[in-house]
Amino acid sequence: MPLACVGDSTVYTLADTSKGVVGATPKMLIAPRGGVGPQPVTIAALVGVDGRPERGRTRIVASGGPASDQLVLDAMRSTTFTPAMRNGCAVRYWFEITYSTKRSVVVPH
Repeated sequence: MPLACVGDSTVYTLADTSKGVVGATPKMLIAPRGGVGPQPVTIAALVGVDGRPERGRTRIVASGGPASDQLVLDAMRSTTFTPAMRNGCAVRYWFEITYSTKRSVVVPH
């Protein structure tokens, strides 16, 4: 596992690629059990330097209904990531994705 940058408490986003940040990527995206309903669900998760969504830092951005939202939240909490990197060090990163009945699409945050 890459080392965290000492003293770098910044939370990065896709907009920070010009600052040398390479975003977090899922090692294997966990699909919601049973899929989602007819409405897409967009979720954002703060991925820590250990490659896991930080506890309490996962949120629904666009709801697909309570049942679908819960399935997507559970799936995201089970997903592990290759952490975002900056100057060779792991950094915290907001990762956003939209789940739909057709496919999951990574959306810039």
